[in-house]
Amino acid sequence: MAKEIIFIEEAYTDIFNSGEYYLTISQVLREKFENDLFKTIEPLAILPVSYSIYKKDYRSISLAVFPFNVYFKEGLDSIIIVAIIHAKRSNTFRNRKLK
Repeated sequence: MAKEIIFIEEAYTDIFNSGEYYLTISQVLREKFENDLFKTIEPLAILPVSYSIYKKDYRSISLAVFPFNVYFKEGLDSIIIVAIIHAKRSNTFRNRKLK
């Protein structure tokens, strides 16, 4: 059974900020980023346990094209997207966001 995918506010902010950056380069690039993100997230609803454990309650999945990782928690009936972080960001930054 597929679970509902929920984004916390900070995850929406991550998406918006990254999208705005790509928009400064090209509208097409922004659309490609958003498509890559949502195609990556879609399978989480069906089998979230198949993705890497990052830390304790968090799992992660990398986007196929863009250098970002999606961090999420699994709830009973939902998948909670907590952050979308550029792959080059430091572990310190990542750990701060995932408190």
